[in-house]
Amino acid sequence: MPKAVIGSETLDSCRSLVEDDYGITFLPNTLNSKGDDDKVKFYPLASKLCFRQLVLVARSDRAKRFHLSEVAHIMQQFL
Repeated sequence: MPKAVIGSETLDSCRSLVEDDYGITFLPNTLNSKGDDDKVKFYPLASKLCFRQLVLVARSDRAKRFHLSEVAHIMQQFL
């Protein structure tokens, strides 16, 4: 089971931590205004239960290694 090692109330800090390879995070889709870039990938997590649209955010190299596009798709089925 994944363990949260860092928590922050500043969403931009969370994105920066992902960019600096501290792991992956869940963020509201509003932070996806820049879209994917070479360093960070966003995977939507649509849910009828969430009033905010969430995205799974990871560095591009980590996203490929852990197949996060497939993980996001599977997670959507349980949200």
